[in-house]
Amino acid sequence: MKPILGALNNVFRRYRDELIGSRDLIELSRKLIIALGREYARTDKEKAVIEDYVKALEEVAREYELERPRLFMTDAEEFRNAAYEFARKLGIQVRSWMDVVDALINNPSSGIELHRAKYSDEVTAIQERVLKLLGVGPNEDFTTSPKVPNSVARALQEGRVKVYIAPYALGVVPGGWRQWMGRAGMPYRGVRYYVLDLDEFIGIFHQPPEEEEGQGGKTQ
Repeated sequence: MKPILGALNNVFRRYRDELIGSRDLIELSRKLIIALGREYARTDKEKAVIEDYVKALEEVAREYELERPRLFMTDAEEFRNAAYEFARKLGIQVRSWMDVVDALINNPSSGIELHRAKYSDEVTAIQERVLKLLGVGPNEDFTTSPKVPNSVARALQEGRVKVYIAPYALGVVPGGWRQWMGRAGMPYRGVRYYVLDLDEFIGIFHQPPEEEEGQGGKTQ
């Protein structure tokens, strides 16, 4: 262990300014490997090992740059982007967020299921929140309103206002044991589903038109 620490200490003293200027751990590791190679690689075999390590780190750096936008997404943003992609893969012409919600609810392969709430007053409360969110007035017929996706209008009529999201749905939902969207999975039919109220689910997608031009919400 001491020879390794000695080598690292020697390299740091000689290449201190270059190493400190690294922008992240990957770049620091790459510079450190190169510096160790300069100081201690003597044979062609040793130099080849250094080159292999450098190439591996460069590949990690490329993958990190591709994945970095996703790493800083919220659960809702990642789910929304995946939902738009799911709808498009079904061949649906996505004109607005409503097409995406219809695609998720109408296609079991999405991993989305709708169920009734346990108590009737909870059903009513969620129905009211959904209509308020969508801007549907008290004297407006939500079943024919252009503000309400067809699948949502049908769910409201039937009182199915609990959204069960299966583990691993759309390739971005975790397995049920980890926190997602601020909650843990709930046991259902031997599997842990994430359960949202219908207004919470719609809120992931329902946004002002100018925001719908984002990465996941860009209409085509």
